[in-house]
Amino acid sequence: IGELRQILRDGVDQSSRLQQTSDIDEHDVIFAVDLHRSNCDSIEALIQDSLDRRKSTNSTNSTIRKVVIFDFTDGSQMDSWMCLERLALLLGKERVLYGCREFWKGRDISLLDKPLDEPFGPLGEPRNFSNWQGYGNTTISSSANVHLLRYPVRSDMADAMKKMIEDNYPNVSSSTNARVSHLPRPIDVASFTEVKHKMLPSITLRGHVSELIINMTKANPNITVQVGQKGFVDEMGRSIPSVDYMRTMLKSKIVVTAQRDNHEDHYRFFEAILSGALVMTDPMHPLPMGYVHEKNVIVYESLAELKQRILFYLSHPVERIRIAKAGFEHAMENHRSWHVVERILLDE
Repeated sequence: IGELRQILRDGVDQSSRLQQTSDIDEHDVIFAVDLHRSNCDSIEALIQDSLDRRKSTNSTNSTIRKVVIFDFTDGSQMDSWMCLERLALLLGKERVLYGCREFWKGRDISLLDKPLDEPFGPLGEPRNFSNWQGYGNTTISSSANVHLLRYPVRSDMADAMKKMIEDNYPNVSSSTNARVSHLPRPIDVASFTEVKHKMLPSITLRGHVSELIINMTKANPNITVQVGQKGFVDEMGRSIPSVDYMRTMLKSKIVVTAQRDNHEDHYRFFEAILSGALVMTDPMHPLPMGYVHEKNVIVYESLAELKQRILFYLSHPVERIRIAKAGFEHAMENHRSWHVVERILLDE
């Protein structure tokens, strides 16, 4: 289901360095926990039982290598933090790791009555992982080593997009160079949010981005755009690759992504990168590992800047293709599910 399947299970199954086991007493075992789909009481009980058995048998492997909590929620959760404290008491804090997507707090983008050239904000500030100010103003100290967790390239979409290229473009290889530069791309710019969503809480930025792209065609009638939803959303969108969605991205020169107004990270970033289009994103803190503005992705900090960069890269195809190619290659070499899982589980 969702991240449990797309990231944890897929990452372990496809890793050459990790192997899933049902024996929790095995030597050098690592517990990988999606706390959103389990609970701390059961995890703590499993670990305690394993520790007791190891001691009772005088095992030379008397402890567990580590426990890693994967927090895929849209903002680090108090429940995860409290569980980390409990597990650290069992194993020692050096054996408890925490992977989360939210390294900044306080992002709350509002575009109401703001000029196009005003930078997005507030973008928030770095989260203090040494102390957690939780519900009821309770402060909990960190007992874990913290790792940035970003959604990776989805294997199901990577496989489906590769097959789509092979089936629909038999004369074009699905390799990096061919995917980026040889596919026919009649759509200049794509955004996959309805303009009307600019009035909805949490996705106003996405709606304003789509509105900007639509408005650009009035002054630039030669620009071809795709604006609006394609395929599935929410849990279904995260579980089933949509043919319409993938086909549209493969036909687009530029795909503009935008995060939700109040938190960072989403699947759309790497879904767009996977298509071979040039990807433009609003600021992320930090960007996924190894992504650098103007090297393998474009970061826009206002709607006016987005407009300027769209026009620039449509008129500079060599630069556009160079950045898109670098973005695709970096994703496939460093951001598959097993790359993410190995980096966190093996503490690399």
